[in-house]
Amino acid sequence: MDLNYQLVLARPKGRTPIEGEFGNSVTAVKMTNWKVTLKDFLTHFKPSKTVPVIVPETKVNGSTKWKDGAYFSNGAFVIAKDKNGKNKLTRSKDGFPQFSTILLDCDKSLNNPDYAPPIDDHIKVMEELGFPYVCHTSASHEGPDKSRYRTIVFTDRPMSHYENKMLYSYIVKEHQTRGIPLEIATESYKPSQPWFFPKTRQKFASAYQYRDNLIPEPVDVTKLLLKSLESLKGTQVPSKKEEPTQTEQPPTPPSISIPYKSIYDINSFPIPQSRVDIFMHYMNNLESIDKLLRQHGWTFKGTKEVDGRTNYEYLHPDSKSKTAGGRLYLGDKDKWIYTTFHGSTDPLHHEKGVDAYEIIKQLAGYIASKMPNKSALNIVDRRFKKLFIRYLSERY
Repeated sequence: MDLNYQLVLARPKGRTPIEGEFGNSVTAVKMTNWKVTLKDFLTHFKPSKTVPVIVPETKVNGSTKWKDGAYFSNGAFVIAKDKNGKNKLTRSKDGFPQFSTILLDCDKSLNNPDYAPPIDDHIKVMEELGFPYVCHTSASHEGPDKSRYRTIVFTDRPMSHYENKMLYSYIVKEHQTRGIPLEIATESYKPSQPWFFPKTRQKFASAYQYRDNLIPEPVDVTKLLLKSLESLKGTQVPSKKEEPTQTEQPPTPPSISIPYKSIYDINSFPIPQSRVDIFMHYMNNLESIDKLLRQHGWTFKGTKEVDGRTNYEYLHPDSKSKTAGGRLYLGDKDKWIYTTFHGSTDPLHHEKGVDAYEIIKQLAGYIASKMPNKSALNIVDRRFKKLFIRYLSERY
């Protein structure tokens, strides 16, 4: 990559870098936006006399000393209302609209909640994916069998919250399909999460590792988004679940046992306040709505930035112009909305747009129109139950 490639990040305000340090504690919430070239950014990671900072493992007011020190945020801040209604730079979701990189916080495994998979296994996957990255061990890294590290992947443009989460999830899934049981860390896509520059505890100083692969081109966000959508969901959802053949199963080393993790049990699901409430709770996200649209013949065509907002464009199955006129975007109150420029020719046409629940109601009416003597109301009830249970069983 071009070493003059510029990152837009943030750091604590009013401090001068000294030996790689920008601040003394993460409690300093006043931030300033920080434009830095890749060349200067890397000086805080590559081993030298001062980087990483070697810190003693001591206690200060009940907390470990090595948790303090220089840090940055993975993007710039904008003026937004704080909890008191005042306009200011704030470490909140509204004040942090975009991520500058894909940052992987690797602290645990599916089969080990205390440590990540060995760093060498992680690096092998990153090399296979061919992404430009830097990787360094964190202060809590103790050695090959007790690994903790962070990896920063450089992209060609900033990402929205949902784009960042989707691409991060894609990279984690690529590890798991290769038999590397890397666990998802929600901190990786939290807008307010601070990231410490490299340091190592005194007794583990020799264990510090730095790796990088700065290939010429940063990751093309739009292309990887398309790839991740295809990988996570596929273009078609089978009517019944098929048992994978032996060759389709991911190669899991015999020594690794990846437990099946379920956060949803259909047999013990609590009675919801309303069908709409529970549907929106699980379906109001990009992945779920995209799956619903594909199940009924819509085709994902790419993304377009409109007024600083990412629109996901779709072509509906009855289109005669073959131009993607349907757009899915994140609207007010964090609700995903589908709108169309094709008028009544699009089965999901509505002058104010439709949310996830309205989409399935409209789809039921669309199906009923092609099935004489069938009640649209009965179809929406039946299809709601079947689609929802099938969706959850496939997802979890």
